[in-house]
Amino acid sequence: HRFLPRGWNPTSTSKMRALLLVACVDAQIKFTCDIQKEVKKHQNLQNLKLLFDGRRVGNATLGPLMRKTGSTTMQRFAGPTAKRVRRPADYLHSRIVASVRDPIERFASGYRQVETFYELGWVPRHFFKGECVLKWTRDDCAGNPQMKSGYVLAKRKVPAAAAARRRTRQIRRLLRFISDVERCGFFDDHLYPMTPYFASLSSAGVSMDNIKLVKTDELDAKLPSLLGKPMRVGTAMATAGRGWARTLVQAATDSNDPDWALARAAVRRICRLVAVDYACFSFEPPELCRVALRGAVVPEPYPPPVAMPRPALAVAAP
Repeated sequence: HRFLPRGWNPTSTSKMRALLLVACVDAQIKFTCDIQKEVKKHQNLQNLKLLFDGRRVGNATLGPLMRKTGSTTMQRFAGPTAKRVRRPADYLHSRIVASVRDPIERFASGYRQVETFYELGWVPRHFFKGECVLKWTRDDCAGNPQMKSGYVLAKRKVPAAAAARRRTRQIRRLLRFISDVERCGFFDDHLYPMTPYFASLSSAGVSMDNIKLVKTDELDAKLPSLLGKPMRVGTAMATAGRGWARTLVQAATDSNDPDWALARAAVRRICRLVAVDYACFSFEPPELCRVALRGAVVPEPYPPPVAMPRPALAVAAP
């Protein structure tokens, strides 16, 4: 209510737009930590194989193009002829526009992307052998032949009880995936936290004051005005990461939800994995995330699933 001017008419379209504009400006994302110092606190961030791919558009540089932050959208916006940059030093003496995303949402989207690659048969085999073997897929066969062959499964209505059981299995599978990341580290760049990229730029001499941060879901609206290049671009492969993250957080905050305990465990542990990004960007974490970053995380074994009643099958009369 503090944004409402006196005499404001809620039916006034122009005033509504002005109000929304003020709210958007107020929500501008920014850095909130000493980037290099914060990254040094986390042992699991020290040996990431970071790529600094970017695109030069006029006197601005789009990048670093981190996975699951609209990197494909930004590449398409820059166009096929845009100069490519690859090293932290290439970002010096340039106005930088970088996309960042809510940390939990981005982790969920990265997980869904890796799951999609697994179903398509694209996950490297070395993930499942060697010193640290990934185990999250052990309840499933190796890939989805129908997806790999290019088929699209027809949507059909699923009974509520079956949908509930499926969601429970999905959250348990996510928990196994989280365990793999906790044991083996960030094994895929779709999962890397965002802060280490900016820490490396800072180490190369790039001033954080020269970086304009844009929320991933605002790229389509803000890139044209920021770069003076009117254009609309489509999104890349959809993985439903945003919806999945919101469903997970909602289940974790509703004690009446059948998956409440499982979802709380998942959200708390994801919070720990992406803590550096919540420390260094002005995203508002869920309240459960604040608690998780202060206290202990629920360990395995996970709470048992809630038994769902199954309808009795009709039996024909003899």
